[in-house]
Amino acid sequence: MEKKIYYILFLIFVILRSNITVIKLNLKVGQAKPNSYLGSCLGSKGVNISDFCASFNSIKTIKAGTLVPVLVYINADRTFSIHLKQPTVINLLKKFLCLDNSLSFDSITTVSSSVVLKIAELKLPDLNTSDINKAKKTIIGCAKSAGIKYIG
Repeated sequence: MEKKIYYILFLIFVILRSNITVIKLNLKVGQAKPNSYLGSCLGSKGVNISDFCASFNSIKTIKAGTLVPVLVYINADRTFSIHLKQPTVINLLKKFLCLDNSLSFDSITTVSSSVVLKIAELKLPDLNTSDINKAKKTIIGCAKSAGIKYIG
């Protein structure tokens, strides 16, 4: 029994000591190119950028061209794994409000509570809360900071 406890503690120590680096990027799905932005982020960690671009561009779970937050986990042996999050709130607002890719919103742009609820349900796994009402408040705050009026 005592040996099992020491073995489990040893395994936990090994896992905690493993050298895994996490890099956060914002990339468009299907449009990653080996450029200076990726070179400075991933090249300094020893990741082959062309392999990263090929594996990232092969992801088809989200519509191509959508800007998404990406977490890249880099192991000590320079292998990597990619984790996509949901698109940003601003991109989801543009999608649900049927707006083009302009940089700013008009002062008359409004969002209803049903749209906020849909976006909150989509973004709930990525937010730091599990309560849908708190997620809705977060989405409303992002909309207000972007100049979108909330009608609820």
